[in-house]
Amino acid sequence: MDSGAELQAALDWVSADASRELEFRGADYVSSRQLVAHRARCVGRSTIKFTTLNSSTDCLVLQGSSSFASMSWEGININCNNVGRDGIALVGGKSGSNAADFYRLRGFRIVNAVRDGLHFEPGAATYWIEDFKVSDVRIETPGRHGLTMIVPAFTSTFINQGTFDNLEIRGAGRTTAGVDVYCDSQGSTSAQKISELTFIGCEFDAAGGVITNRLVLA
Repeated sequence: MDSGAELQAALDWVSADASRELEFRGADYVSSRQLVAHRARCVGRSTIKFTTLNSSTDCLVLQGSSSFASMSWEGININCNNVGRDGIALVGGKSGSNAADFYRLRGFRIVNAVRDGLHFEPGAATYWIEDFKVSDVRIETPGRHGLTMIVPAFTSTFINQGTFDNLEIRGAGRTTAGVDVYCDSQGSTSAQKISELTFIGCEFDAAGGVITNRLVLA
């Protein structure tokens, strides 16, 4: 049964109030639509399986985050099911809320993304991503890159001060030649940068994929 509309309604509810928490209680869900969350705390032991998304639509989009209302995703697996584009896209905000401090992603798997497993990219001018942590996450068989971080050529965009702790990437480049970690700063000023990233106890394994490098800094 398709639960996409109900899941999005629940994400809208928790995104509306920083004191709320959304708990996924062990069930598995199916969504035929993209899911979007903003400054939401989501926890559980579940899997969301996506269906019928087109090739320009990411499965899960995480928008803004802050020290008092962090965007947290814990224990909820993402099965991209070979549909859509990226597994989880972190875009650094939304209209009227352009900061993403303190993303917290922990304890889940992303499997069978068509393009990238985790994709960090500020979505507009003055959007930025900072002070984030990704821990105990496993990315399996993404079509292209396991982890991508791009600073686009928009004014005042950056990605910095992030920690990856026990991130495991396996089988990158399943359908398109890719790498485990890809970083690309496309801006023209010194402030438009990707910097101060820390990797602790991470594992990158190309088994099953088409891959020529573990890490590319473009």
